[in-house]
Amino acid sequence: MNPRRYFCCIFLLLFSSVLAVPDLIHAQILPSVTSTKTPTKTPTRTPTPSLTRTPTPTRTPTPTPSLTRTPTPSKTPTPLPLPSKTPTPTPTPVILVSPTHTPTPTPAVPGDANGDGHVNGLDYLIWLTYYGQTISGPEYGDFNNNGAVNGADYLIWLSNYGI
Repeated sequence: MNPRRYFCCIFLLLFSSVLAVPDLIHAQILPSVTSTKTPTKTPTRTPTPSLTRTPTPTRTPTPTPSLTRTPTPSKTPTPLPLPSKTPTPTPTPVILVSPTHTPTPTPAVPGDANGDGHVNGLDYLIWLTYYGQTISGPEYGDFNNNGAVNGADYLIWLSNYGI
């Protein structure tokens, strides 16, 4: 090997990072070293907005309100009422009649809720519908008229069942 080429290869190997020639490390002998040009960046042109004229708004005259005088009312005397010869009606007293609670007639047969004269399953269904409520009257299943539909009314229905 030529000593001169040997020296160049060693020199290139040691300073390859400085020279930025990394491919020379792997090469055995380079006949000539050429520098590669790094492409330079060319600036990109950004289009600049062009100025456009915005139309100026035109002024439209607004009508000014005109002042109109309102006439002042004149004072005229108000006529006094003349006495009438017809008598003024007097209110008639109203007598309020309060509604009275008319007791429901008891059916002929105790335990008969629908008043058909028979104590049967229909009467039981009426008693069952109102069971546990505070309501008075045999038509609601309160056969003893104590104001509550309860077991005592059921016993009255049961003791008269089939009549």
